[in-house]
Amino acid sequence: SFSEQQNLAILRTLHHKWASCCTALWFPIMDATRTANMYRRVSGSGVGPALACEVRIDYGSNASASNHVLLRSGVVVVRPPPDLEVALRETLPSLCSFLAPHPEHRAEA
Repeated sequence: SFSEQQNLAILRTLHHKWASCCTALWFPIMDATRTANMYRRVSGSGVGPALACEVRIDYGSNASASNHVLLRSGVVVVRPPPDLEVALRETLPSLCSFLAPHPEHRAEA
């Protein structure tokens, strides 16, 4: 899609101007195939190592349609700091609990 092409172009530009910078790219996950394609494109782009992280929030069947606007969200971090993956594994469960505080809600990372 056009926005994915723009995001990849921005990542490449940042890589060329500041080859050692750490870059985070947030995106809504609307389609699993589209997300997998984006991950493949980032990893094959030559911008450096990348770490992907996703969070899914389920507000249950009783929630109104307006609560289902954003069910999943992701972040790709290009050239992540060395300990970021460990920190995310430790922190994301608390974030999920915060985002889905009611028993009928579920969150997973």
